[in-house]
Amino acid sequence: HLICLLFLIAGLPLANVGYKLPLVTLIKLPYFIAQTFIKNIFLVAAILLVVMFFWLLIIKLLQTIPAIMSGKSFSDAVRYSWFEMSAKKIRHLTLVFLTNLIVLLLLIGLVFCIQTLVDRVPF
Repeated sequence: HLICLLFLIAGLPLANVGYKLPLVTLIKLPYFIAQTFIKNIFLVAAILLVVMFFWLLIIKLLQTIPAIMSGKSFSDAVRYSWFEMSAKKIRHLTLVFLTNLIVLLLLIGLVFCIQTLVDRVPF
């Protein structure tokens, strides 16, 4: 259950970028906490570093649940998952994630520019 909880926590930020996970969409960040993040950029940078480290940990443990379902004990499954995820696989997953993030940001910027242009041009 601990691994499932970690995967759920890792999926929390994904609900804000368009991935709809039913349980994650029920969790909302209170307004006063969001205001604290907006005011302190160093706090946001520290939290982003922690989240990135957490996601790397989750990527290393990605094979744990399938290993448990195949009959391994929890400790053997964690050990298997930890050594199965090589640096090459982590680099590949990180590259895929960053590529998706860049494409998403470019699309958001394009839509924003088109919307600004449509708002300013009189018809």
